[in-house]
Amino acid sequence: GLERQQVEDLMRSLIILHDVGKASRIYQRYISGEERLEGFRHELVSAHYTYESLLPLDGELTEIDALTVMMHHEPTHDSEHKAGELSELAKRPDSQVTDPRELVAL
Repeated sequence: GLERQQVEDLMRSLIILHDVGKASRIYQRYISGEERLEGFRHELVSAHYTYESLLPLDGELTEIDALTVMMHHEPTHDSEHKAGELSELAKRPDSQVTDPRELVAL
């Protein structure tokens, strides 16, 4: 199992990363009224960044970490996106976070 400090560090990371998808260009244009989301789910992008960021640190639990982030609002099973599209969605230019290091450096 994980030591207490490891659990606290993991939870801190998940708290920081859970909304990183809101920093994407498309979401920023949405909140400024310039664009409609039309199926875009910030939590899917957040899950991708969580997976990529924590994989070297958390290994086998990383998938659970990413799923936790992905499901933090409401179920995505009825979303337009299928699980296999997660990485492709996050690679779209308008889904990119300007500089995710700024968010994880907190």
